[in-house]
Amino acid sequence: AVTLEANNIVDSTQDVDAGLLNIDIATDKSLYRIGDSMAVSIGISGENQIADAYIALLPPTGGIYCLTAAPNGELIFNATLERLVSDWATTTFANLPLYRIAAIPAEMPLGEYTWVFILTRPGTDVWMRENWLAYDHATIMVE
Repeated sequence: AVTLEANNIVDSTQDVDAGLLNIDIATDKSLYRIGDSMAVSIGISGENQIADAYIALLPPTGGIYCLTAAPNGELIFNATLERLVSDWATTTFANLPLYRIAAIPAEMPLGEYTWVFILTRPGTDVWMRENWLAYDHATIMVE
């Protein structure tokens, strides 16, 4: 089981469900500076599943910021753990643009950030590894 600490998510590198579903989260660069733009994309391959999707950013200062959908459909960060999509029927795709930061703001803490993408069985606890269908992460630096 994974405890309620964001760092434990990043340390979870073992295969999930014998590779029936493979996911990818990537950024357009690995090193950013204040004022740079950032593009985040995702991909899925393998056996189609019904899943809940979580996409989060783990900052160097600790905590977890999940991407969620605002009522107008815009993607926003939420400081609480929340699914981006529930009961999603996955299909295969690569490099789907997901989120873009037009300019990294000056108040953004410098250091290592990690983007995390997790698919779980619908309605299950994301903090319990046995519920995961697939996992990936991308680490970046902001200087």
